[in-house]
Amino acid sequence: MRFSFRRGLPQWRQRRSIVIAVHAGDGSGHNRIVGGAKGGSGQYVYVLTTNGRRLAGLEGRGRSGHVNYHALAVADLVIALRRLERAGVISVEGVKLEPECRVTIGGHELKPDLYAELSRNGHRLRAWYETDLGTEGPRRITEKLLRYWEAYRAAHEDDWPVFPRIIWVAVDDTRAKELKWILSQVPEKAQELHRITTLDKVGSLLVG
Repeated sequence: MRFSFRRGLPQWRQRRSIVIAVHAGDGSGHNRIVGGAKGGSGQYVYVLTTNGRRLAGLEGRGRSGHVNYHALAVADLVIALRRLERAGVISVEGVKLEPECRVTIGGHELKPDLYAELSRNGHRLRAWYETDLGTEGPRRITEKLLRYWEAYRAAHEDDWPVFPRIIWVAVDDTRAKELKWILSQVPEKAQELHRITTLDKVGSLLVG
């Protein structure tokens, strides 16, 4: 069994979402810490009011006090991929978000944050992405790493002739270093499935 590249992709059903993130200058909104788990420059996240949601055709009331920073990190990743596409570096052939990207292989349920199939120079890169904000400890990360490994071992080659890479996008370089150390503790064969990077370096990883 190989992993990384495969030809062909069905048409994915598009899913609408609205995420608005504006760098702080003035005005009001939810303060969002950017630049790493240890702090960073100020940023505001603006949310739709009830009237705004109605105009956008969305259900539910607006102005929720809860901000899903993990969802915003996933949105940042999608934006980064689209920017690489606009720059002519890659072509985004298809994207699946959670929960559509969940899959069960040999009884092992995988719940990545994002699945994307990209193409570059005639090659296809299939990958699951895990966005990591530094909120989970080593034990939880190790469980995820081994679950992917067990799924890989259980995957039938007829169904998975090319097993996707698992790309971890860490919140900053410090967290990336921690993830690499955790990865080094699992079996070497399991390590080969994973790549660890940060959002600003994801392009270099994909074209390297």
